[in-house]
Amino acid sequence: MEIGIVLFFIGFAGLVAGSIMDLRTREVSDWLNYGLMISGVGLRLIESLILWDYHSIFYGTVGFVASFAVGMVMFYSGQWGGGDSKMLMALGALFATYPVFLEEFFNPLLGNIPLLATLFINIILFGGLYGLFWTTFLIVKNFKKFLEEMKKQDNKYRRIVNYVAIVILIMSVVLLRFDRMYAYFAFVISCLLFVTYNLSVSIKSLEKVCMTRYALPKELTEGDWIVDDVMVKNVKNISFKKFEGEKSYSKAVKKLKRRFKGVDVEKVLAGKVKNKKVCEYVLEHHGYDIVGKKIRITGPSDLGIEKEQIEELRKMFPKRKILVKDGIPFVPSFLIAFIVTIVWGNVFLYFI
Repeated sequence: MEIGIVLFFIGFAGLVAGSIMDLRTREVSDWLNYGLMISGVGLRLIESLILWDYHSIFYGTVGFVASFAVGMVMFYSGQWGGGDSKMLMALGALFATYPVFLEEFFNPLLGNIPLLATLFINIILFGGLYGLFWTTFLIVKNFKKFLEEMKKQDNKYRRIVNYVAIVILIMSVVLLRFDRMYAYFAFVISCLLFVTYNLSVSIKSLEKVCMTRYALPKELTEGDWIVDDVMVKNVKNISFKKFEGEKSYSKAVKKLKRRFKGVDVEKVLAGKVKNKKVCEYVLEHHGYDIVGKKIRITGPSDLGIEKEQIEELRKMFPKRKILVKDGIPFVPSFLIAFIVTIVWGNVFLYFI
């Protein structure tokens, strides 16, 4: 039970610290996330050895694996950043089971649903509400700029969609005299069409006005989302040291030539000759896309910029400002969902 108390306070303190970091810097340090993961697994292992009972480490491992799977899905789908996903993994190891000592203070409604599943459900619910609150706050804070950007988005396609939605709405009113079911159906379609399209336009406007900033390469951190492709023409500026084990460009090219015999590697890298195998190899092992005579260093297709790409930018474009997209600081919603889960449990069960 003592270890259960330690697990709870370490996890809660980690969530509070992570929330503050996310709000202040828009990132959560790896040392915090990895520290929480190691603490969760390590303390559960110690508890299992002391009690000579495998259940604690078993549940912690299952919780970590389940959180890892969910976190990877959210990360690779572009919904969360790396820090958010790692924090979820840490929570999986720490809170795979409900802290026994808290049962004296709270009586959460969990049903037969595991604690971690309940936490996932609450994160989705309160994460959505938190995201709605945050975007509303950003719109109010930057209302004039937001309206100006919305006016720019007022193109013919948006007007057509709105006109179609109005026509369907009028049809739903007419259908009320003949068939209420079809009238309600037409009304729902009209609302969905209007809200969905205009919401997507609003989100694009919000991202452009409130969630992007320019930063020098030295100000970039691993995981930042780059808005536009950063290209370079002179391929000799590219460092092949990490992937080819060579310090110079010429030695790296020689190594590539040995790998792709009979291919003019330099011309392929310069975009003068097309070779699918070389392009695929460079993309896979070097992280660069060859486009014409340019090589792509980083861009929006990356799931966050990596350390090696930041180093390349620092060497080649030390004074160039890079457009970066800032996500919503999402870890505070984890903290809210965690408190709700501990005190009340699964909120959906209150409506059943």
